[in-house]
Amino acid sequence: MNEVKLLVFEATKIVEKGLRKSCINLKSGYNDQLLSMRRNFISLTLIICAFCVLIWLLSPKWYLLHPDVKIKASFRKELALLGSKAIASLDVPVGAILVYHDSIIGSGYNTVNKNHDAGGHAEINAISDALQRLGTEQFRLLDHSQLVLYSTFEPCPMCRGAMEEYHIKKAVFIKSKSFSNWLEVGLKHLRYEWFKQQSENDMLQDSLFRLYPGYKE
Repeated sequence: MNEVKLLVFEATKIVEKGLRKSCINLKSGYNDQLLSMRRNFISLTLIICAFCVLIWLLSPKWYLLHPDVKIKASFRKELALLGSKAIASLDVPVGAILVYHDSIIGSGYNTVNKNHDAGGHAEINAISDALQRLGTEQFRLLDHSQLVLYSTFEPCPMCRGAMEEYHIKKAVFIKSKSFSNWLEVGLKHLRYEWFKQQSENDMLQDSLFRLYPGYKE
């Protein structure tokens, strides 16, 4: 009887040892699998980040994917005339026109030095000229898919912002900016995003909004 008990005890120990070994192997396999999943996740994240950075770096040159646009002779003549006007005040000689259904509705040239105006770029002046000619409400009612901004020089971020604000989707320019310029612009944008700060959450802007007749909650 004692021998039977001893055999059962030994068998139990062997089974227990085997189970422990199996658990250790399972745990080790699970840890290896988890580690592999983490490595794959990190690799995938890095690849996605690198792809996004590449797209961001190349985005200023996407226009190269489109065929060149031929500017009408009358538009080129107007652009040349506008650009030459800027030279008198030692402003950068850039001219711009805003065209709607093949008709010029706004024109401008650089007037930063002339008018001591930080926003006096040719493209912004062309948009402002169209607003003054048509009125803000009438301009808003235009078919904005038919608006094209022509410029002798590729618009800067400020001018692009004005185009976005007034829903002007298409720009045609004669001379492009260098790739290094757009890298510098991108770094400045990142610097702005890093250093911008919000003040304490008071109700100043909300109270001003409520004074505005067109304000909507």
